[in-house]
Amino acid sequence: MGTYDGLNRYDGYQFKIFRNKPGDSSSIPHNYIYTIHEDVSGNLWVGTGQGIAVYDNIHEGFSPAYFLSTETKQKEKILFNANAITSDKESNIYIGSNGWDCW
Repeated sequence: MGTYDGLNRYDGYQFKIFRNKPGDSSSIPHNYIYTIHEDVSGNLWVGTGQGIAVYDNIHEGFSPAYFLSTETKQKEKILFNANAITSDKESNIYIGSNGWDCW
């Protein structure tokens, strides 16, 4: 469950809360969770107030999401507010943001 104070996982017995930890690159980028999406490969994409992270179930950590900039032709970390995330059968990821144009 996404909340204004982190991501909460309930396993049937207890809650585990994932929050941003400054300086920890394996934590979520921000505590304000806007959207959660599971893609066809089972990856959990978490859209926050300051970027997107993909949850690693094995290590119980997060890795940042990237996009290929059409301007610089470089891979850049997604640091903008992500209001919506969805995907299609071909594993393309679609992100809705609040007015930020990265393409």
